[in-house]
Amino acid sequence: MQVAHLRDSFEGLLAASGAVRAFNGRGAGRLCNTSNVQFDGIDGEALLLRLQGAGVACSQGSACTSQRPEPSHVLRAMGLTESEAWASLRFSLSAENTEIEVGQAVGIVGSTHEALRASSFSRAV
Repeated sequence: MQVAHLRDSFEGLLAASGAVRAFNGRGAGRLCNTSNVQFDGIDGEALLLRLQGAGVACSQGSACTSQRPEPSHVLRAMGLTESEAWASLRFSLSAENTEIEVGQAVGIVGSTHEALRASSFSRAV
């Protein structure tokens, strides 16, 4: 259950950052090491690329479909719109992760999300 605690900590800290629209599947039976996060006001692929460049491992779909350029079929089956599914990223944790790493990852995700929102806003104005 240590990994579930890390996941819950990750989600709590991320929710407090204001970057999150929803945690997909929260409240349902789900893997204890996985968090699927729907972000607010950004392009999920842009966030994905920036996070990977910053060393945060994440994906837009399940591991078995990560090479397909389409939104997650699982999220679509859960009732998310195509744009909501595209704005969602999957994060996985392991027993080897620490609370410090979770905090660092949340910091990177939050600042990267904010930078993307700011650049999107400046282009829209």
